[in-house]
Amino acid sequence: FAADPSEGCEDLLVQFTDLSNFDQALWYWEFGDNTFSYMPNPMHYYFDPGTYDVSLTLSTIYGCSSSYTWEDMITVYKMPIAEFVSIPESASELEPTIWFFDRSLFASAWNWYFGDLYSLNNNSNDQNPFHVYSDTGTHIVTLVAISDEGCMDTARHTIYIEPNVAIYIPNAFTPNNDPKNPNFICKGEGIDWSTFEMRIYDRWGKQLLCTHDYEEGWNGEYQNIEVPEGVYSYLISFTDVRLKKHNLKGIVTLIK
Repeated sequence: FAADPSEGCEDLLVQFTDLSNFDQALWYWEFGDNTFSYMPNPMHYYFDPGTYDVSLTLSTIYGCSSSYTWEDMITVYKMPIAEFVSIPESASELEPTIWFFDRSLFASAWNWYFGDLYSLNNNSNDQNPFHVYSDTGTHIVTLVAISDEGCMDTARHTIYIEPNVAIYIPNAFTPNNDPKNPNFICKGEGIDWSTFEMRIYDRWGKQLLCTHDYEEGWNGEYQNIEVPEGVYSYLISFTDVRLKKHNLKGIVTLIK
């Protein structure tokens, strides 16, 4: 009889084939793991690592029989168990470095895939690598742990690189008919500008402006009339790309 395959990783599925020349035989297989079969060409799963003797006994209807035991016919290798941790589990766009630490069992080689589609260095064979991410968002990190016998197990975890959120608000502007700083304009990154709102107040609390136009800002006028030099208050609200709401207040000096 023959077996295909005769070695491999748990759980190993083996096809046994009877090569005998018995006519009208009865088959009795013993697979070495306390299981048996009466099929002529059975398939059998080996769930535990180890080495197994396989026996086949053939019997005719006349009571004639023949047995053969193939010692150590089947070898089943232990599967590694892949696992890892990442530190930190999330990072920012400004510091996008993640360290990965292998926690696998029975592994002697490692294939890492960092899920960074825009990086030229998206994999590693180090046991404990690090990776500098090239883009924000969610990344699926995959570790393939490999044993000495070539058995493989896979672990996956998700990390998140947060986009940088920043807004820059000037403390003064000069609407004096020259091209320098004519408007009070905010700039930033990681902001959902469709949610932007800015309100301007004078010292007595009168609202001079309410706008959603972050590109135009405030030109130092109220109802098309220039307001005098002085200090004015602002309230600015927006939602960032992480869906976090921001409400900012402060003062700005109008200089002519």
